[in-house]
Amino acid sequence: MFLLESSHKFHLTIIIFFGCLTGVTLFSHIFIDRYEKNGPEMLTDKWKPHSSKNSIAQIKNYKVYLSSSNQSESVSIQQPISPFDQGSILKLSADAKCENVHPGEKTWNRARILLIQNDGRKDRWDLPHSTVTFSGTRDWKHYSKIYPIGKDTKTLKVNPEIA
Repeated sequence: MFLLESSHKFHLTIIIFFGCLTGVTLFSHIFIDRYEKNGPEMLTDKWKPHSSKNSIAQIKNYKVYLSSSNQSESVSIQQPISPFDQGSILKLSADAKCENVHPGEKTWNRARILLIQNDGRKDRWDLPHSTVTFSGTRDWKHYSKIYPIGKDTKTLKVNPEIA
């Protein structure tokens, strides 16, 4: 009889504990945003082109256009992202296509879309940064990647480039 009462109290405790956890979980999902919902409004008209005389970096009809006739020269266009929360996550999405991209000798010598985190002193290449890398010719496709934002990150930049 004693084992039966003890077992009954144990099951009641588990049911109450499970009910509390369920209530906290539902409260969290309803009232606490898991991430800040931002979209295209994060990207403004503050694009900064970096090109040479043999390359083009421009915005046409809300599209980034990069072109280079010299494979040894890089071309890019950068956009700061603001605001962001240090230690959070950020989802970077882009629709992109490429035509006649010839990869260079190094693995980074390609067309690519990067998310660059800077700690106030230097760009952090040790953190995940490549959303997509291209070579050859590809038709329009949607690309997306989730990035952890470092706790020491001071600035973020989106950087489509041909390097």
